[in-house]
Formats: sequence, structure tokens, C-alpha cells
Amino acid sequence: MRISNLFTIGTSGINDIETRNRIVLVNKISLAFGLALLVITPTFCSFANWKLSVVLPLTIEFIANSAVLLLNHKKHHTAAAILLYLLQCVAIVYFSILLGRLIRLELAIILLISILYLIFREKHLRKLALGAAIIELAILEVVHFVSSTSPVILLTYRQSCILHLLIDISAISVIIIVSKPYVQSNDSNAALKRANHFIRLFVAEISHELRTPLDNIHQVVQLLKKEVQDDD
Repeated sequence: MRISNLFTIGTSGINDIETRNRIVLVNKISLAFGLALLVITPTFCSFANWKLSVVLPLTIEFIANSAVLLLNHKKHHTAAAILLYLLQCVAIVYFSILLGRLIRLELAIILLISILYLIFREKHLRKLALGAAIIELAILEVVHFVSSTSPVILLTYRQSCILHLLIDISAISVIIIVSKPYVQSNDSNAALKRANHFIRLFVAEISHELRTPLDNIHQVVQLLKKEVQDDD
């Protein structure tokens, strides 16, 4: 199966372009998170000596993330978007508590805030998602700055840097995937505006060039009409 076919899972029979784009975006983000998990999981598990507290949550996250595509395939599009968002919320909180100050996941919170307005259409879901992101940010601040907090999983400085780098690369990749269609759309709109401007100039110029000959023709026709009426 081609990757482009995975992007369009659950879009068959949907004619509304906005709804279709949201489904495709959810699929893309789900696949990006799945790919990131495939890259990060072996490295993280090896750093943590394959502890069950690391292996099991990452495995569950990968399976649940794959379920997003299944829900879209079953036409449960809202449920797929909610699962995608809440899954990342839970993962961020869990691994923040697990790692303490070793890994800072504020960039992941920014990523969640950036996608919630794109994957949710309903206002109440957007408000709930934004509230969840703010609560997560507060939890991360507590984890990072309360002195009594100590990481459950101990990593060396080199290991934490490598893991942090992988997480940042994954988050930036998802942001690029999310923003690319909208950047292309903005570029297309700018091109259309320029084209419309030149069309208006062309029409105005043509109208000006045609106005004088048409006025002359109209005047000649009126003279001929009067001539016919006067000459029996």
C-alpha cells in the first residue's frame, strides 16, 4: 500500500473539502507519531535497560496510535481525533513524571496547541483540548521545578541529550507536516490574488479600448435609424 493511500483512510464518500482535509491531517499526524515511536522506542528502551515501565507504555502508545487510522477507516472521525490528542496528552504527562527534569517536553505542548485548532472543528472540543494542554503545562512546571521531584528513570547526560534531540526532531517534523498544506494554500492564494489583479487590469484596459468604437457604432446606428424614420 502506498503512503498516500494511508493519508486518505476514511475519506471515501466525503465531499466536504474541509472535513476531508481534517481527516487527512489526523492520518498524517498519526503516521508521523507512529514513525517517531519506531525511532525513539528502541533508543529509549536501551537507555532505560528495557524496564517494563518504559517498554509497556511505549508499546501501548504505538498500538493506540495505530487505532486512530482504524477509527478513521470506520468513519469515527471525531473519536479518532480525540484519541490522537488525548494519547499525546497522557504520554507527555507520564514520561514527564518518569524522567523529571532530564527531558523537557514543553515543545510537545506547543505542538498540541498548534494542532488542536486544525483537527477539531467543534468549539467545545477546542476549548477542552486547550484546557488539557494548559493543565499539562502546569504539571510539567511542577515536575521540573518542585525540588522534591526526582526522576524514576536515570539517564546519563549524553543519553538525555540524544533522547531530547530525537524528541525535538520528531516534534519539528510533525509541525512541518501540519504547516506545509497551509503554507501551500497561502502561497496559492497569493498567486490567485496576483492573477485576479492582472485580470482586472486587462478587463479595464479592454473595456477602455472598446468603449470609443462601440460609442461610434451606437451613434452611427442612431443616425441611420433616424434617417430611415425621416425618409419614407
